[in-house]
Amino acid sequence: MAKGRPFGSTTRPQFKDFITRDEVKSLVKKAKKLAESGNSDLLKWCLDHVFGKAAQPLEGGDPNNPILVKPIYGGKAVTTLPTDEGLG
Repeated sequence: MAKGRPFGSTTRPQFKDFITRDEVKSLVKKAKKLAESGNSDLLKWCLDHVFGKAAQPLEGGDPNNPILVKPIYGGKAVTTLPTDEGLG
């Protein structure tokens, strides 16, 4: 049974296919220099790539009626997730 398209597969050419390792290093150095000189967009980009993107808050809805998150485990909504005990 097929599980769909493998993660990361694409039929479109990617930017990384047309750039060398040395060019990547040069671009990163340039971005770092511009970020250090006060370019807030590049500073955010650099920090996102070093530390990962910040979690995005959920917005909207009524404060008296919060958004509920139901964890899914094994294809079913559960109230608690299994522990690591006994695994492995």
